[in-house]
Amino acid sequence: KRSMWMDWILSNFHSVNHDLIDSVARTQDVAVTSRRITSAHNGYVERFLVVEREMEQRRSIFYRGERKKGDEDGHSPLLSVADFPLGVELNRWSLCWHNLREKQELELPVPDLPLLTAYYNNLLQLPAYRAEVFDAEAAHHGLDVVPGGGEDLLTLAGQSKYD
Repeated sequence: KRSMWMDWILSNFHSVNHDLIDSVARTQDVAVTSRRITSAHNGYVERFLVVEREMEQRRSIFYRGERKKGDEDGHSPLLSVADFPLGVELNRWSLCWHNLREKQELELPVPDLPLLTAYYNNLLQLPAYRAEVFDAEAAHHGLDVVPGGGEDLLTLAGQSKYD
């Protein structure tokens, strides 16, 4: 089941990923690309709603903050192959949304995603995810992640911090 989700994520997010990243992090001309941005954002939302529904039914498929037994140092999270592409796509979309809101003053609507919000919060607690996924993508967008200045970047797009 987990490898099926990895394959689904890899095959279903490519077009929206390309359109959103290219339009937001590279082109950065919202006037020229606003329809493309909105379409890609809506595509991400549609796909994340599928994942949210799956999480409601089978929470054990994706990472929930668990660690391997005997993991005192906190370096052995119980991740599956599905967590890697999902975690990257969720982060890319979220930081594109923050980029649009902060730099372009464009705030796109986002439905309530409580399980994906909790999932993202759990991933952000992992030092490797924070450094290699979150920090790297934030730098790609030129977003400043400093305490007091960019803390809301740690909140999933359109969600409140403590969902």
